Amino acid sequence: MSKDKAGKVYWDQLWTDQSLPRAVDPRMEGPHNYAVRRWHEIFCQALPISDAGDRRLLEIGCARSAWLPYFANEFGFEVSGLDYSETGCQQARQILYNEGVEGEVILANFFSPPHYMLETFDVVVSFGVVEHFEDTARVLDAFSSFLRPGGLIVTIVPNMLGVVGFVQRVIDRSVYEMHVPLDRDSLAEAHQSSAFEVVSCNYFLFANPGVINIENWRSAPFYKIATRVQSLISRLMWICEEAMRSSKPGRQTSSYVICIAKKQCA
Repeated sequence: MSKDKAGKVYWDQLWTDQSLPRAVDPRMEGPHNYAVRRWHEIFCQALPISDAGDRRLLEIGCARSAWLPYFANEFGFEVSGLDYSETGCQQARQILYNEGVEGEVILANFFSPPHYMLETFDVVVSFGVVEHFEDTARVLDAFSSFLRPGGLIVTIVPNMLGVVGFVQRVIDRSVYEMHVPLDRDSLAEAHQSSAFEVVSCNYFLFANPGVINIENWRSAPFYKIATRVQSLISRLMWICEEAMRSSKPGRQTSSYVICIAKKQCA
């Protein structure tokens, strides 16, 4: 199935009246930025290093992306984003402008993109997209069409089969049901079914409340208190995680699953 379980109306409403984030900065110290520093470690290991200035990266599902400026500034990519939410695209463009970074943000459905985008990117990244569709392999087939042969895909999904998913289901079942739960094996198998060569597929970051979506509570009088509590607990958990870096999150304890794979050459 190629239908987004969340739906365009949901995303447009989610992004409306939201303050814009600053670009991701891995050099900021403190527990509030711990997750960003860990993501930076992953990307430094995964993304190809080159002096060439024509490497291109596409973020699919780029609504209000704080990552596009990061990929341009840290790795020198020519960055593009694609999303089907007008509001999300406008916000992504504004963030790029605010950060003084050049980039293209395209309003389109990734199942029917502009032809000029096909097989033109060296890297495709998605943060929480593929899990909103029943047929994961078909989504990855669509993602593959943007990549040059030998290009790299980085697919990140929330771990809805562990503690995060359990709490999400209890707090707001409607949000939970917008997701197709994927574990490490099923995400890797979906990439292999789409003719990718899996480089790595792992659980990432211990479970923390910051991953849990409470945006449907925005109209509730306790929403601001809930977000502050959520942020505080997340920071406390990240302090604990940083202190025990030798421990590895697993299927029950992780926040995310991240798969890195290469598009096979014809």
